[in-house]
Amino acid sequence: MAASNSINIVGFVADDFEIKENAQGSISAKIPVHTEHTCQVNNSIYNEIHWCMVFGDLALQAKESMKKGHLVQIQGAMHYHIYNDRSGGSKRISQIIVEQYQILSKKKRRI
Repeated sequence: MAASNSINIVGFVADDFEIKENAQGSISAKIPVHTEHTCQVNNSIYNEIHWCMVFGDLALQAKESMKKGHLVQIQGAMHYHIYNDRSGGSKRISQIIVEQYQILSKKKRRI
């Protein structure tokens, strides 16, 4: 069996997001998606924000169609990178690189 880096999440768009353009003209958006998970062992509920990066035309489409509170399905790949914070410490962050998305409900949910 071949290894694969793929992820599929269903959650709510947690906040409004902006399109950014870098010096080379590349377009991107960082979309916060909220999920809940109930642990089977102790019935604890875990709330998480997943940072989903979308690029190019897909970013422009997402900005037009995705709004805070919409239920969305995100498919993509996990990406990790390390950067140095202001104090010089090393930080590791994870992001989902969006390959495709689907809006499951436009009925707004309070986040």
